[in-house]
Amino acid sequence: GLVRSASTELYRHGVRVNALVPNGYTRMTETVPEEHRPYTREEMPPERVAPMVAYLASDAAEDVTGCTLYAGGDRVGVLSDPEVERVGVRPGGWSLAELEETFREHVADDVELTRTERYF
Repeated sequence: GLVRSASTELYRHGVRVNALVPNGYTRMTETVPEEHRPYTREEMPPERVAPMVAYLASDAAEDVTGCTLYAGGDRVGVLSDPEVERVGVRPGGWSLAELEETFREHVADDVELTRTERYF
């Protein structure tokens, strides 16, 4: 993706590129119905993301580039790179009409395409 490509291109110039997936209880979390909130403010204060941001900007992370990282609550981590789950091949490429007609059946059958929870 963009992070990996940019880090590859910019590394020789001393520029590091990473993505951070922050997780914390914010005002936006309060808009989610209480029964769907995965954590409390005490468990996931947003301030706990800041040390990872500072670390990534520090010399201690001079060799950290091209990564997608996570910070939230008492956890930090590195997310795995996306992998292709299933491939459909059509000699000559795919038209919009062909994708609309066959994508779900032949390529994405039983693959979860909605990656976020819907609360409303």
